[in-house]
Amino acid sequence: MFSFQSRIAMYIGHIPAGTSVQNILHWRQVLYSKQLQAYDYGCKEKNMEKYNQTTPPIYKIEELKMPIAVWSGGHDLFADPKDIAALLGRITNLVYHKHFPEWQHLDFIWGLDAAKRMYVKIIELMKKYP
Repeated sequence: MFSFQSRIAMYIGHIPAGTSVQNILHWRQVLYSKQLQAYDYGCKEKNMEKYNQTTPPIYKIEELKMPIAVWSGGHDLFADPKDIAALLGRITNLVYHKHFPEWQHLDFIWGLDAAKRMYVKIIELMKKYP
């Protein structure tokens, strides 16, 4: 039983709130292309209009200069451990990483202990790296 279990009925009643169809399609594109890239509009003209190129740009993770913190969960079906490892290897300014082996994707938002285990650290890091 995951830590958000006592809140699940209330949250399920509000689905599909929290994301958009385009966001879901974007993550599907990332999954199948195996590249962390911007949304592909499916036609060269629309991509050219949005990105000034015919294909979606690849995110240049290595070029990010700001401090980056990452949290990961051992049961997160949307963030595979291999993908997390690959992402962490590309971040050049990683200031913090915390892995919660027992957490799944929704625990980061709805977990009963998320405030204590994660949110306090987020605020601490925001103060440290304004």
